[in-house]
Amino acid sequence: MVACGLALTGLGAGCGVPLDDRADVTPGSELPYELGARPATDDSVAATGSGPALVFLLRDGSLVATPRNVSDPTDLNGLLGELTAPLSVAETNQGLRRALNDPDLVGKVSRTANVATVELNASFDDLTPQEQVLALGQIVFTLTERDEVDRTRFTRDGEPLTVPTGSGTLTDAAVTRYDYRSLR
Repeated sequence: MVACGLALTGLGAGCGVPLDDRADVTPGSELPYELGARPATDDSVAATGSGPALVFLLRDGSLVATPRNVSDPTDLNGLLGELTAPLSVAETNQGLRRALNDPDLVGKVSRTANVATVELNASFDDLTPQEQVLALGQIVFTLTERDEVDRTRFTRDGEPLTVPTGSGTLTDAAVTRYDYRSLR
């Protein structure tokens, strides 16, 4: 029995299992984004009427999760409005920008099941192809930050709209973060 216990202890040590009693703490800034803190849940928002939300701005062509205090983080239209809201001095000093500089580029957002549908106005076509990809990435990442949204579909006048993905392919299907992963 003792030999069995010693063998198991040796196996544990050989597999890289630490034998000390303390935990190593990884600072939040070193965690992958997916393991970091999430915005407030609907319960905390209901109590206050406002709360934190993450919107995705741009720095050097990459999406950056940026906290914003919004009046209702559960309102998808309000979240998209944050993508066209003026940047704070701190955001500008951090080199952040947005591809959606005109609030008229995006119409209303609706949701059916786990798919958000975003109406893009004709002025969206005035963006360069690269700015379109960046803007779409901002929209997709911001909306899918909400637990109830997994995919985003884009329309114009209620009809499916063909949009570019991060890889340059065109699709009129609902897209996910995976389609814009190159922007992270």
